[in-house]
Amino acid sequence: MMDLRYDRAAPQRAEVLISRDRTAERAWGDWLAARLEPNGMTVHRTSARQDVLDLVRRRPLSLALLNGPRSGPTELGLLRRIRRIDASLPCVLVASRVDRGYLHRALALSAYSVLTTPVDTEVLRELIAAVFRKFYESELKL
Repeated sequence: MMDLRYDRAAPQRAEVLISRDRTAERAWGDWLAARLEPNGMTVHRTSARQDVLDLVRRRPLSLALLNGPRSGPTELGLLRRIRRIDASLPCVLVASRVDRGYLHRALALSAYSVLTTPVDTEVLRELIAAVFRKFYESELKL
């Protein structure tokens, strides 16, 4: 049985974490923040792994988007550490290369979804709306 840490909050009170490596693509994160913040949502953006973990521990996050560097499996390692803190936080991984092994490991860590770069903003919009419908029973218009 999953421990659901958060109340089913309205999207206007939602907090979204966008984590990205300094070298990672940032256009989709900026696009997303520009659509969420005017709706009253709080968007936390950071490139520091420790900041990500601190936010997961201290804030009532509704969604985490993890974008790693162009090489290396660091977003999987970060997701593994997040799962030790919060097993139910919906997490979306954004990676430059995804193969079957990567996808298998991401799903084993209960990633909600995996996207590849460059991120299609329409796919991202639909994905985030689906997260809010499934986890928070809220309709989110982006």
